[in-house]
Amino acid sequence: MVNAAAYQNYQRKQDQIRQIRRGKTKIVSIPAPIGGLNTRDRYGEMPDTDAPTLINMFPTSGDLKLRNGYTSHSSGVGSGNVTMIAEFKNGTTQKMIAASATNLYDATSDEDAATSIKASLTGDGRWSWVMMVGKMGLVNGTDTPLTYDGSSIANMTVSGTGLTVTNLKHVNVFKNRSYFIEKNTQNCWYSAAGALGGSLTKFDMSGVANFGGDLVSSHTWTIDGGAGPDDFMVFIFELGQVAIYKGTDAGASDWTLVGVYDMGSPVDSHSVVKLGGDLVILTREDYVHLTQETLRAGQGLRKRTKMSGLVQSDVATYAANAGWEGHLYPAGSMLLFNVPVSTTQFKQHVMNTTTGAWTTFEDIPSSTWGMYNNNLYFGDTSGKIFKFDTGSKDDEAAISFEAQTAWNALDYGAMKRITAIRPYFIHESTLTLDVGLGFDFEDITTSLTAESEAQIGGSWDTAEWDDAYWPDEQKVNRVFLMVRGFGATVSVKLSAQVKNQNVSWHRLDYLYEPGGAM
Repeated sequence: MVNAAAYQNYQRKQDQIRQIRRGKTKIVSIPAPIGGLNTRDRYGEMPDTDAPTLINMFPTSGDLKLRNGYTSHSSGVGSGNVTMIAEFKNGTTQKMIAASATNLYDATSDEDAATSIKASLTGDGRWSWVMMVGKMGLVNGTDTPLTYDGSSIANMTVSGTGLTVTNLKHVNVFKNRSYFIEKNTQNCWYSAAGALGGSLTKFDMSGVANFGGDLVSSHTWTIDGGAGPDDFMVFIFELGQVAIYKGTDAGASDWTLVGVYDMGSPVDSHSVVKLGGDLVILTREDYVHLTQETLRAGQGLRKRTKMSGLVQSDVATYAANAGWEGHLYPAGSMLLFNVPVSTTQFKQHVMNTTTGAWTTFEDIPSSTWGMYNNNLYFGDTSGKIFKFDTGSKDDEAAISFEAQTAWNALDYGAMKRITAIRPYFIHESTLTLDVGLGFDFEDITTSLTAESEAQIGGSWDTAEWDDAYWPDEQKVNRVFLMVRGFGATVSVKLSAQVKNQNVSWHRLDYLYEPGGAM
């Protein structure tokens, strides 16, 4: 007895074949949205290679790759949020230093509990730190500044006329001097050459920023990528201005103000990242690239990045939460900014540093991030540290992804009937996709479920779908879906839960019938 549903599906497929052969059905192929997430442009103006929604898929130059997962590293960094991960490295001595709200820990050992190296701290645990003269220097604006030499931790020797040393909240190194920001002021304090702390001299910056506001942080900006004449000192103020200086030090005769630029208010002192010869600053309006901004000074408003819409939304909702920070992960070609959705929930804005495309990561319980031995780690909300970008599962859980294509008129601007879609994926075992098809900017809900088998092959159903119409694709697994829908523009949303396999999305084919103008 013939299954009625199977027979109807067979008949529909035969109808499609006949239409192709009569030239009434068209096929359009578009790449996966490798341009990355776009929250800036209106749907009708978005490039075809961008994505209105992109979660846990990392855009490369040729495909979207499911992000890697994470594995356990250590535990025992308190019982609440891990608040810092830092790398001590001096010669052959290399340590992972972690923090909770009340303690500092040696968390170097893999799969072992961290060891407390400093207790009874009273700050929030979000330290600013540098490496200088073989030591790590740490400040947080509440506790006494500290130094760590790889084996023991001690109070930093530091003083300054009129300075309360516990108010030092940020530290930076510029041309072999340590620079400290005093909280709730416009004061910067700098050391003698070759000194981490010691007797500090005040550099009063009141009046430099005409918007006012406290100093937030300072950073070294190196245009030529080295320590040379193109090194600048950058001071960031809370109301959105950036003062740039050049010279030997703040007390030298060659110390010169290059300019003061309006960037937008920074979200957090930890949300500034050095990227090659640039500084990337997370402001309340957008991500700002300092090199681009200074070059455009006096030339009108800069063009917003594709992340501007999401940045403004996230900042408006979550700005008061602790845990905003940025990190560069060179081995993964990632620039990652942590967004604290709540005290227990986080997400990340992530940029491919090679292509400039953005995405978002979710389902990572990351109260803080840090680099160690060229790898990226994060701490969670229960005192545990995990190694990121390893394996194809989140500890023992599946990784969920969601990706939506830009709204596309295909190659026919009038109304059209979509009759079939075919996403191209590379994967290793069965992949079950939830698929949504939408028209003319309406909300897309999941309407189909498709299963792709892990097979390596060539053309799609060559015996029935003529090779002339469906281009050959080697080593790519195909999902063919008969659909029905009518509109001028179309978008597809794909989602899945994946565990223990690598997945990448390469292309999407549409099969459609041209319609009328209305």
